[in-house]
Amino acid sequence: MYLDNAATTRVDYEILTKTLPCFLEDYGNPSSRHRMGYKAKELIEEARAKVAMSINADPEQIFFFSSATEANNYVLNLYPRIACSPWEHSSVEKKFVTGYSHFDLFSHMLVNNETGDLFDIKMLCESYHKDNTLFHTDATQAFGKVPIDVKDLNVDFLTFSGHKIHSLKGCGVLYVKDPSALPEKNTCLVGGEQEKGIHPGTENVPAIVAMGYACEKYNYDEDKDYLMNRLYDKIILKLRDSGLDYRINRIELLHVPNIINISFKDVDGETLQDMLSQQLIYVSTSSACTSGIKKSRVLSAMGVPDDYIYGSIRLSFSYADIDDPKYELRILNNIDRIIETVNKALQIARLLKGVE
Repeated sequence: MYLDNAATTRVDYEILTKTLPCFLEDYGNPSSRHRMGYKAKELIEEARAKVAMSINADPEQIFFFSSATEANNYVLNLYPRIACSPWEHSSVEKKFVTGYSHFDLFSHMLVNNETGDLFDIKMLCESYHKDNTLFHTDATQAFGKVPIDVKDLNVDFLTFSGHKIHSLKGCGVLYVKDPSALPEKNTCLVGGEQEKGIHPGTENVPAIVAMGYACEKYNYDEDKDYLMNRLYDKIILKLRDSGLDYRINRIELLHVPNIINISFKDVDGETLQDMLSQQLIYVSTSSACTSGIKKSRVLSAMGVPDDYIYGSIRLSFSYADIDDPKYELRILNNIDRIIETVNKALQIARLLKGVE
């Protein structure tokens, strides 16, 4: 069973079907001055309007990139003095600079991709604005899990990605509160005038169109949120009854219910991941963007002890399927299998320790 939806999601079949004409019929270049080009451009603008409506923005405030990571990098390269929280996505954290008494831009994710922590971005934004510091938030893990209203949050920049909400890979969104304040030319890319010059290059029309439909279909829904929270509570009860020595890794009281980061004491997370994969249960040991890094930077920053941190796995669930009762049942059955596998991993670890 696929339990790694924070890494990527299955493309929604209805959305995929609606994008097929972009591949087979309306496949013109949006910059071409003929009927097929105009049609492709029209499809992009329709998608832009749908995306804008989903976060209470205006269409002219929405720009399309190839990914949220690329959109993040565009924003971060606009300013020389930037700072971020310790919990950031790697593309943001790598741009962190120090040694300044004042920063041009502060970046803080809305929902942490490893732990599901939900941060009070509105309060943080107000605080940094008092110091005349611009504010950026990566909402990739937040879209569809919490209501997003950019006017209420008052952020200067917000980014998110399509493939995390059952859309196609290859499309990220950048919201800009004041597009008139952007530089006339992109600071990273040189090319055409697509996306008003800030993201030159022929647009990925199918992925953009799919993003528009996904923002309509998978925006925040109270009923789905209730079902996901109910599932979260049932999983926690199973873990409590398991007798295992574990901890749920969170730093905030608020969190999204579709992500659970669990650390099992004295278990190797990568070994556990492999054992589960052999049973066709797919989880991650950290965020997909940091794959290959054994010790999670985020969990280290949270102070998770070493005898737990190496036994961390992340489970993440699908909002597209949560209203199907069979989906909840399948997940709970697989939680039982995960508990059994953790016990086997502990037995193996004890045997290896005895041999040593």
